[in-house]
Amino acid sequence: MSVARPNTSDRIQDITTYKVSLRDGPGGQLDFEELLVGVGALCGSTFINHNFDKWMIRKFGDFYTGLDKNLRDFSSNFFSQFEDQKKGFSGPQHSRRIPVFPIQMAAPRSPSYDRRNCTVYLQPYAVTGRRHIQAANSR
Repeated sequence: MSVARPNTSDRIQDITTYKVSLRDGPGGQLDFEELLVGVGALCGSTFINHNFDKWMIRKFGDFYTGLDKNLRDFSSNFFSQFEDQKKGFSGPQHSRRIPVFPIQMAAPRSPSYDRRNCTVYLQPYAVTGRRHIQAANSR
């Protein structure tokens, strides 16, 4: 199985090839073995990390970008926590706020940031009604 990953201009950016095999007969687990390693700069989980970083910049501006790069790069404790939270994310039906910490910013307390606990809160994106309107207006 080959997976093509288009970039934003709809050109193929990366192709990864997997060998898929069935373990333990019918009804067993599928095993995936990467045969052709992807060489593109951004794929899968990396796109999510970059989008989260862009969201942090939009949401918190200089409060975030003014931090030491070591506190907010993809190898930081903050992004390590973000990785852990991504693994527990259940998709559009996910209904709870997602805490990501620690990131100590001088940003004011808001529904998206708790200064006391140095925690960023991601709101579920599949909300409807009044709560959705309030979240949209707070951006």
